[in-house]
Amino acid sequence: MEGEYLGLSIGGGIGGCNNKHNTPIYITNLWTGGCLSKTNQLMKGDVLLSVNGVGLLNTTYEVAARTLKSASKKSFVSVHILQGSETSDGNGNFTPSWKFWLALPHFCYYPRRVHITVTSNTLDFTVTGGFKINCGPLPIIVESLKDPFRPNKLKSGDIILSVNGISLDGATHGDAVRLMTSSPIDQLELDVVSWPGSSV
Repeated sequence: MEGEYLGLSIGGGIGGCNNKHNTPIYITNLWTGGCLSKTNQLMKGDVLLSVNGVGLLNTTYEVAARTLKSASKKSFVSVHILQGSETSDGNGNFTPSWKFWLALPHFCYYPRRVHITVTSNTLDFTVTGGFKINCGPLPIIVESLKDPFRPNKLKSGDIILSVNGISLDGATHGDAVRLMTSSPIDQLELDVVSWPGSSV
């Protein structure tokens, strides 16, 4: 297949001038006649983890595109993927929803650190989620901001991973709220993940 057309387009990436969010590289489209599309083993929405042993996590869109272009010059292409939770039919490009990102495993997360001031043990945002007996573990998600027009470091749909270094993995909603409102200091250090789209 040396020099053969791969037959796919990609989206996502870390940083870069065109990215407002940090996401894994994923397949946006597959084109008829390409050597990868002809295998019928890939789908729109699949996350690309590596190509010919070269990792694509924590890479920019530009680096991923160059890696794929270089792979097309080889005599074979080996692609390691994570099957996406969503896909699409037809000729149009695949656009992930917020729930697509939410379903990704933690090794695909790109957290950022946010510092929040707490006044009188009161938060200026509400959260939802947390461990429930009938549903199992659910992430702690920013549900709404009390003043959505004020510049804020959080936005609706953000996933809170930890508070002051304490993981919220498996925490109940009540545990998470108590941890954030009973801090002995008026500054919270939150590790959060922001995905494209909205939880609404």
